[in-house]
Amino acid sequence: MTTDDFTRAVAVATVSALRHQQTRAHSPGRVRTSGGEHEAPGGHDAPSWSRTTSASVLLACTFLYALIAGKVAIERNVY
Repeated sequence: MTTDDFTRAVAVATVSALRHQQTRAHSPGRVRTSGGEHEAPGGHDAPSWSRTTSASVLLACTFLYALIAGKVAIERNVY
């Protein structure tokens, strides 16, 4: 796999994750109560970040992962 192929794969995965996040925000599993919006039983706690913050963290981590993977590939001469 070339570096360009890897970069494209990361970009596609990132876009897919962001789309999934948008559809998850409107899922029927969320219940609105007087105290605000809460996850249905069986869910887990999530950070109270805005969508912009979540997307920024996701993109920054993806970028760092791509940099590290590129360096590992270069050090091991995997081409």
